[in-house]
Amino acid sequence: MPSGNVVTEPVGLIDLYPTLTSLCSVPIVGDVQGQDMSPMLRDSSIKGRGYALSQVARDGQKNKQIEGTMGYSIRTARYRYTLWAKGENGHELYDYETDPLERVNLVDKAEHADTVAALRKQLDDAIASSRPPSGNIPQVGPNDWAPNLTNP
Repeated sequence: MPSGNVVTEPVGLIDLYPTLTSLCSVPIVGDVQGQDMSPMLRDSSIKGRGYALSQVARDGQKNKQIEGTMGYSIRTARYRYTLWAKGENGHELYDYETDPLERVNLVDKAEHADTVAALRKQLDDAIASSRPPSGNIPQVGPNDWAPNLTNP
């Protein structure tokens, strides 16, 4: 890889497996959702997926919310948007250009309404694309690792 290359595209841990298999010329086994980051490592001007998706659990005691509330976050180069329990327990928007420490939630500011709407759609689409084509969450067998999958 070129020395001094800095990639600013958001990526997630899900991207490590397809990247390492590509770099090692090892065939991918099974259905893999992550993106191969090796083209970006070779040329930092190449764009990736443009976001990282994560599912997070909110601790009810610390945040005075319903215990076990699940949320989904989408992180773009500029923003992080989080939706808690399909919006029933709120949502958050942070602008990393002006607030890298996430101190000011912009979600209810009128001037960010279009950004919230666009990120909500992008989040909904990303969640849907992470599911099997049937939309059904696979059953976990007794010898399988049990992922924390919930419906969005």
